[in-house]
Amino acid sequence: MKKIHYCATVVACVLSLCGCSPGPDLVPAPSPVSQLSVVYACSPALPVLTGSVLVYDTSRILFGTQPDGADIAAATGNVASGKNVKLSFCVGTAAQNSVLYTNTFDMVADSNYAMFFGGPASNPSTLFVQNDMTAPPSGMAKVRFVILSSDTNRFNVFLGSVKIDSGLTYQSVSPFIEVPADSLASCSFSNASNPAAAVATASFLLGSGGICIVVLSGNYGSDNFFWTTKIVSLNPGVVL
Repeated sequence: MKKIHYCATVVACVLSLCGCSPGPDLVPAPSPVSQLSVVYACSPALPVLTGSVLVYDTSRILFGTQPDGADIAAATGNVASGKNVKLSFCVGTAAQNSVLYTNTFDMVADSNYAMFFGGPASNPSTLFVQNDMTAPPSGMAKVRFVILSSDTNRFNVFLGSVKIDSGLTYQSVSPFIEVPADSLASCSFSNASNPAAAVATASFLLGSGGICIVVLSGNYGSDNFFWTTKIVSLNPGVVL
């Protein structure tokens, strides 16, 4: 599998860290901007919190996420572009929250990035990747896969019944794969050594030119956070 540059950072304990400086309102990022998607998919889901992950640029809230029924929080917003842009990711509310992760990033104007939190909530890891938004050929779409399940399995990935990637492990990020557009697309992940252990996404519109990320999180056999998936749409060609 093509190597993708990413950063992997272990945070000692989410809830024991100091608080973020609260900001009263969402504040637009100054121009020029980059687009950032953030996905919180730790296992189990957000504990004893209101269920939001807030993205700060210094003390301003740029955008926030809310978990859906699949217990994965995901959202996309704009952040300032430039060298050494300081971003903080916090869990909680604007008035009361704890720092999940803080770092500086080089953000190229009008580019697209994604930040992922996965693994156990008590010891999460991070992945930061840039997304290639080059349009695929007419009639095609692009999909990449991210494994945030800390299970020790190797995963095969299918679009419908067609295997399109294999051997993905925890913290793997696949390259973008060009696939035919499909009005009823569905992806699935299966344990390479036990194909019966599998989980599929709901059907979605993967239109011509659509670009998306499909995330796997959770743990097989877990009562409180079984394997679950999340589709992150990066452009209007993908309708969930």
